[in-house]
Amino acid sequence: MDNLMQPVKRKVSQQMNEALLAPFRKEEIKDAVFQMGPHKAPGPDGYGACFYQKYWSVIGEEASGQRLNRNKISLYFSNNTEQETKNHMLQVAGLKASSNMEKYSGLPSIIGRSKSVAFQGIIEKVSKKMENWKVKFLSQAGKDILIKAVVQAIPTYSMNVFLLPRTLCAKLNSLISNFWWDTQDKGEKIHWKGWNYLSKNKASGRLGFRDLMSFNLALLAKQVWRILQNPTTLVARILKAIYFPNKSILEAKVGFQPSYTWKSLSSAISLVKDGMI
Repeated sequence: MDNLMQPVKRKVSQQMNEALLAPFRKEEIKDAVFQMGPHKAPGPDGYGACFYQKYWSVIGEEASGQRLNRNKISLYFSNNTEQETKNHMLQVAGLKASSNMEKYSGLPSIIGRSKSVAFQGIIEKVSKKMENWKVKFLSQAGKDILIKAVVQAIPTYSMNVFLLPRTLCAKLNSLISNFWWDTQDKGEKIHWKGWNYLSKNKASGRLGFRDLMSFNLALLAKQVWRILQNPTTLVARILKAIYFPNKSILEAKVGFQPSYTWKSLSSAISLVKDGMI
């Protein structure tokens, strides 16, 4: 074979080969990520390019294989943690302690009894988008695009992980409905059709706005299906070790004092079962 290949001239020089085999640099990874279409299909981890582009300042170091920025990381301890244990962990990790739980990648780290309070930021973001003075002059077609492409996309990231309260979804639907029927005058808004009409699909002659509660369950069911199909991922192994060590996720129960993440995923298990039949 060597004798046969001798007459063939090499196209790749030694210098080119070394450049191809060299480890990726952080700058190259960042350039590649930001050249991707933000709304293309997500990768195996379930996150699209828009997630990495928006939160690159937070996860860029980890995604590129470099060290995490310790100035942006803190440890939060429960009230039951002894001071000696706190000091030891802070010294070993080289991190600072946090007195309150901050958001991580835009999601609440701890969700208390009041779920509406934990997700109040979604309401505020939606309201801010629709209260912008520029959108007041949009046509109905422009409002349709703004609602579907911007407003109803705001809670999507949280819906992938948590089951939003019904009251919060109803509030969002109310805000969207008011925005849709709003006019430039300051008079009372007349809702000529109810939300049930607005949220039906276009095939039935309606407007096709998302029913946020159903959409939330669909996204959680997608996560359950991903765990079922990829049992070796880190999140799948953690959840299995805690909530269903000897059975499939389809046979798992909510259990005693579960995390809100697992409680949310459990609410979509029946939807996955129905879809498999």
